[in-house]
Amino acid sequence: VPMSASGYSTPTSGTSFLVPMKQEDSAKIYFKPTLRGAMKSNVLDEDTYTAGIKAIIERDYFPELPKYRAKANLEEAMRTGDPVQIL
Repeated sequence: VPMSASGYSTPTSGTSFLVPMKQEDSAKIYFKPTLRGAMKSNVLDEDTYTAGIKAIIERDYFPELPKYRAKANLEEAMRTGDPVQIL
């Protein structure tokens, strides 16, 4: 596997990822290519994918959203007087 100018190994052909590989005799860390087809993939249906993306966006960009939802639910329960929703 040829080395690039940055010191990382580069794949010679095909689509691949770089995986760290330590060399005992050197302080450098070299990367060995792994083929993408060798990695196990999990195909999601559209609803599962959309729910996952929604959760990630809410978590990363709107962290206060669950607090606002809980507050709105409590206010709605107080307005309607439903003791089950209040708890």
